[in-house]
Amino acid sequence: MKCFKIFLFAFIAIISFININAQNLDRNNVSFSRLRLPSTPLPENVKFYNPELDLGYVYHGDSRTMVEQTLKNAIKIDGLERGPKGDDCITILARLESYYKSELRYETVQKNEKRGEETVKVTYHFLTFDYKYPLYYELILPGEYEAESKGFINNSHEMKNYESRQYRNKSDLIKWWSENYKSLQAKLRKDLLNTNASTLGNLLDDRFGFKTVKDNEMFFTVKKIKKFDYTDLDEAYSLAKQGLEMMQNDQPLPSDAARSTMQKAIDIWVKALDEADLETRKVRVNSKVAGAIANNLVNLYTLMGEFDKAQAAITKAEEHFKKDGWTYMAQQKLNDLKMRIEANQITIQ
Repeated sequence: MKCFKIFLFAFIAIISFININAQNLDRNNVSFSRLRLPSTPLPENVKFYNPELDLGYVYHGDSRTMVEQTLKNAIKIDGLERGPKGDDCITILARLESYYKSELRYETVQKNEKRGEETVKVTYHFLTFDYKYPLYYELILPGEYEAESKGFINNSHEMKNYESRQYRNKSDLIKWWSENYKSLQAKLRKDLLNTNASTLGNLLDDRFGFKTVKDNEMFFTVKKIKKFDYTDLDEAYSLAKQGLEMMQNDQPLPSDAARSTMQKAIDIWVKALDEADLETRKVRVNSKVAGAIANNLVNLYTLMGEFDKAQAAITKAEEHFKKDGWTYMAQQKLNDLKMRIEANQITIQ
């Protein structure tokens, strides 16, 4: 027993020593605003948009005015004004087809349940049906320009399935349905209308809108340990945060002042990355810290529009560094920002 206690004490001491001297990372989130460019910019002469609604049969319990208002509120494009048709206007046709519900199907399911010492099969009753509330859209642009965008939002022309809760007695199920079918159908229609209208609005804004968005980036710093000094990396993070907070919500890229501040952070991180020893764990910049620095560099390079440098840092991290799972999202953001900058023919200084 005495030998075991000595061994246990030594084991705990070793683990504690490793933890004290190991590099642990902090995640720091920075929020800021920026302008998101359209993925499919419209011709420069287009200044207005016009919703054109075509409604199918609206159920008596629903408000036709409410349905129209829901669609009109969703159909908007940031950067354009709502206006009349003309050579400077994009028309958004939204056709809401009639709500459809299939015949009810009464089903049963058997479950094994304990009854004292015995297990018995119990039959439960439920009902199910299919339904849809199709919303079709089409974009009509002036002149010969084609938006190449039309179809059913969220595949809303395809059936969805509803399944009720389960009842021990079929009579209870029938009673529930007779008391609730009107309100249930109204809720299903409302939910589908709101979801599909919101998706249409997001699609229009994504493709054609100049939208101010709230963005967020995550930067790694290294927790303080006795063995190594990371004040340089703390300073780099502070500079990066300062630069991002200088971003303007009406510009897609940093101002000269913000870019200059971000570059100071980049210079510190690049210098630290140069000392990385990927084969040795007990060094100041090992593979784990190098991966953290690479994440930070990618974030700033991407937002500054230096996409080749961002891509190189992602590739190097994938091949050589311990990455902590950030590269996939970083690649997605890089691809999106690069696509929008190139589509809008923005020149990066």
